[in-house]
Amino acid sequence: MFNKRIWVLAVVMLLLGAIACGSGVTGSPDTGLGTGATLEVVNNGTVDICYVYISLPTDTTFGEDKLGAVEVISTGASRSFEVAPGEYDIRAESCGGDFTEEYGYSINGTTNWSVALTN
Repeated sequence: MFNKRIWVLAVVMLLLGAIACGSGVTGSPDTGLGTGATLEVVNNGTVDICYVYISLPTDTTFGEDKLGAVEVISTGASRSFEVAPGEYDIRAESCGGDFTEEYGYSINGTTNWSVALTN
């Protein structure tokens, strides 16, 4: 009985700690590419952006979608991504498969990337 109480107390404390810390998402998801600069993806198109990829120019693929499984950038909206200052290959893609890419895109400070997808 004593061990069960300790276990329950530990779980409760862990949950309270997680709630106090929040989800960690504060408007700029962790890209895994560092901090110090911000890529602001601005959707000036007529369709939602469903996928955003940011990779180093030395990477052979774009890697994982930085928006995740459920997030989109709606028409007229924008989304910030924290990265270390430098050059990146970036790609934005609509839910319908239309996309645009930039290679060696310089991101220093806050850099706006205007995306206008139509399909």
